[in-house]
Amino acid sequence: MLRANDYDTPFAPGTLIYHNGVYADHVGFLVLDNVEGGTMKVYDTVEQEEVWFVRSECFFIDAIQYRSLRKRIAKEVEIGRAMSEAEKRLAPLFFGEFGEHDNV
Repeated sequence: MLRANDYDTPFAPGTLIYHNGVYADHVGFLVLDNVEGGTMKVYDTVEQEEVWFVRSECFFIDAIQYRSLRKRIAKEVEIGRAMSEAEKRLAPLFFGEFGEHDNV
């Protein structure tokens, strides 16, 4: 994966993007690359909406990586949507703020 922030020139719309965020990962197609502002507008193909991301948290990926990441992220979103509000409140006890603990 190539980090978007390593390039000073804007990339073309339609480029496959993986956003590695603190709380959630996203995958989609580049809509607008705002190099000067340090942001990227991406169409998230799992959530089916346009979102803005910090450029330093984005990676350019190929079609194989896209399919693999999209499948994982879609499954995580599906699980999250199926959770009750009580389960969502308890989830940080098991997974913490930054991911799964070794002792779970």
